[in-house]
Amino acid sequence: MPLGWPARKWRRPERAVRLIIDVTLPVALARCLREAGHDTLHLFERGQERLPDPDIFAVAGGKARVIVTCDLDFGALNALSRAG
Repeated sequence: MPLGWPARKWRRPERAVRLIIDVTLPVALARCLREAGHDTLHLFERGQERLPDPDIFAVAGGKARVIVTCDLDFGALNALSRAG
């Protein structure tokens, strides 16, 4: 059971979501998501805490992962990258 979650019986997801967690969120979130059965990477755990935003997009896209972040400019960066 993930840390800090209500005590209840957990079911593993039928299909794990592939995630990459940005350094704006705690490593504990990545651990909780892993415990829940998701394929989760945290940039800090990989030694990539200083990776520029465009490179985070490249890593996530190359490995078919969804980026989870609190960085407010990611949406604008994504929109600009698709406009060109």
